[in-house]
Amino acid sequence: MELSVVAVVPSRELEGACAVRFSSESASDGMAFGSSRKPILGNDVLKSWADRVRGLGVRSLWLASGGQDGKVDGSTLAQFVRQGVERLLLIKLKSYAEMDLADLVRFHSDRGNPITEAEDARGELGVCLLDRIALR
Repeated sequence: MELSVVAVVPSRELEGACAVRFSSESASDGMAFGSSRKPILGNDVLKSWADRVRGLGVRSLWLASGGQDGKVDGSTLAQFVRQGVERLLLIKLKSYAEMDLADLVRFHSDRGNPITEAEDARGELGVCLLDRIALR
């Protein structure tokens, strides 16, 4: 199942949605922004997540605006369903967590649940995987 990735940026940081594409260059210089608005959140948090996403073999990720709580509205998720997205990794950029994304994807696949939310002893980490059924 192909994986798509969305990084959610607090609404004041981004207007609309744009794509971050990875070139065949090294991870350090292989990002091209589809928007002239940068840096977003200092760009280092975004770059860190982008490097890990690239490690999954994903060729691009989307940036989308969300509320102050990092929630994405239903119309944004519906857009991904219309585009045929089967599995979506949602990362809230207002938070930062060290984690092995490949392990998260494996765990999600092994459990067969439509939603897997990463959390630690203090609560949600702002990273979750949603299958198509959950996106509806």
